[in-house]
Amino acid sequence: MKLKELPYLLGLQPGPKTYAHKLQKFDLPSDGIIEYAQWLHPHEPKKEITQQSVNDLRKFLSPGDVAIDIGAHTGDSTVPIALAVGKTGCVFAWSPIATSFPY
Repeated sequence: MKLKELPYLLGLQPGPKTYAHKLQKFDLPSDGIIEYAQWLHPHEPKKEITQQSVNDLRKFLSPGDVAIDIGAHTGDSTVPIALAVGKTGCVFAWSPIATSFPY
């Protein structure tokens, strides 16, 4: 048994840790400069979103569409989906993991 598992054995469950964020940006050839909030979890890598991934989503998503991203975690797929549906579209993103975003 690991030491960090001891509280669970005793019936104590620590609450989820919260982490700050900072604004990051990337520049896509067609969509321009995109800003997003980067979660500062120690194991969260910087997002790498390419113009090709957004263009691939635009093959079946159009401006004004509504999309649902279930299991969004920290938005690796949500950001390109949002770019594909544009300002007139909407993306509902949900993650069941409480450490991603406290409920």
